[in-house]
Amino acid sequence: MKIKWLMVFVMGVSIVKGFYGQESGREIRQNYQQTTVAPAPVSQVAAGYEWSGIILRDGSVWEFGYKGIFDYDISDDEMRDVKWTLTISRGKRLAGGLTTRALVSENNVLYVKAGRLFLLGVDEKKVGKWYVTQWMVSLSNVVDVTFGGFHTLVLRPDGSAWGVGEGEYGVLPALNKMEGKRYGEWFQVLTNVMKIRAGYWTSYAIQSNHILWVAGRNRWGAIGKGDYREAGYRWHAVLSNIVDAAGGKKYSLALGGDGRLWATGDLFGTNRWVVVLSNVWKISGGPLHCLVILSNRTVWGFGDNRYGQLGTGDTNARTNWTKVFSNAEEVTCGYLHSLVVTADGVLWRTGSDHRGVVDTSYFWGEDIDAYVTRWTNGWW
Repeated sequence: MKIKWLMVFVMGVSIVKGFYGQESGREIRQNYQQTTVAPAPVSQVAAGYEWSGIILRDGSVWEFGYKGIFDYDISDDEMRDVKWTLTISRGKRLAGGLTTRALVSENNVLYVKAGRLFLLGVDEKKVGKWYVTQWMVSLSNVVDVTFGGFHTLVLRPDGSAWGVGEGEYGVLPALNKMEGKRYGEWFQVLTNVMKIRAGYWTSYAIQSNHILWVAGRNRWGAIGKGDYREAGYRWHAVLSNIVDAAGGKKYSLALGGDGRLWATGDLFGTNRWVVVLSNVWKISGGPLHCLVILSNRTVWGFGDNRYGQLGTGDTNARTNWTKVFSNAEEVTCGYLHSLVVTADGVLWRTGSDHRGVVDTSYFWGEDIDAYVTRWTNGWW
């Protein structure tokens, strides 16, 4: 496996050289292993649109489902992994978006793949195509990565946050309204950051003083400033004593250091930040549903459930927090499904089973007919 990772910055524009002198944008190939059973024990879990990814305790990275590409010249089967597939031998941080995947290696190298490389800091003209199915080097010196609907944020060891992709509605505040987007070129968006997160139309940054800053679209009250006016191309300080954040299309969540969960947005019927739960340990948000783990390791869900993504045994939305699982260590929300890891490292899932359509039909009101409504540790 070819590993490439040296990063040089010249006036804010990144030039990447590889471990073997190769430039960023080259694909990393290796012999795949596959299994029909979810590997274990799992240490980290990630989910995107019709895609699930895990990192095992030995560091190996496995993927299942939609590869993030849509091409009429290849078959539907080629656009998805129908078995759990080992795609890289070591990793420490994994993330998935609508059509994007990213992995931070043990050496703090950012690997990316899937559709629309411009959302991943890769020049599509230079690569000669708009998607790849193999991991590709994008950036070095990265410790975390997160995806919004059409933008990507990374965190670097010096506390600087960098972004790339669509900048509409101020989700990438370093851009102005005239620029609107930044394709294939990483740029700095904030400093003194200890944690970054993203919602569909929002960006979240928690600085070292635990102040939560939010940027992006406020049409549904997700900024939490008491109105529905767009928030402009700048960061907004909204809460203090915050340790984590999450969001979707019409809401934002913030976890306080005292275990209180704050929420804002139309999903919760408010455009101001309000406390909605206590004794919360971990949080995750999908486009229209969210899951949290309480300090007693129970999982509670809220929001959309039309594909069983809350695991309640039905497809009825929940407008009150509902207990859906017990004995959880990790939780993540995908677009149409959810994943939980138990204390013994076993992966459980509910919602879409990744056999649905491979475009964004969920947001156009079409049906996906392959889903489950109860938590299961079985796959196909």
